[in-house]
Amino acid sequence: MTLGHAKSVLSYIWIAAFLVLFAIIGLQTMFGKFGSGEDWDAGFSWFLPLTVPSLSLMLTVWTLQQTEEDKKEVTSSHVLWAAIAFSAFYLLWMLGLLLLHPFSELSLQTQLRRSAWYLAMLQGIVMALLGRLLIVNAV
Repeated sequence: MTLGHAKSVLSYIWIAAFLVLFAIIGLQTMFGKFGSGEDWDAGFSWFLPLTVPSLSLMLTVWTLQQTEEDKKEVTSSHVLWAAIAFSAFYLLWMLGLLLLHPFSELSLQTQLRRSAWYLAMLQGIVMALLGRLLIVNAV
């Protein structure tokens, strides 16, 4: 797989998941799932910091223009597959929190607050893998 193709696969995963999660949280917000008081923005306050940094990195670095590096084969396939696997796991975990909430006795706001700390750690791992993918293949 070329680096350009790997970047495309990761970008599609992130963009598709971002749009799905954004739509779910947007609808939950519009229909009052977070209330109409001070917590009305709890969904986006949880979601945006956990997705925008990774998505911004990919959109900024990967879509500037195709380079000669993008045409080369990925030199570290285990880093690529780890980045894909961790990205998918991370994004599916976020989706699962939203979709499985009806089966919990906790409020959605409480679940989101409790999940933010470990999701932030997972995001750090994903960002490190994405950065490593770029560094390993730039040499």
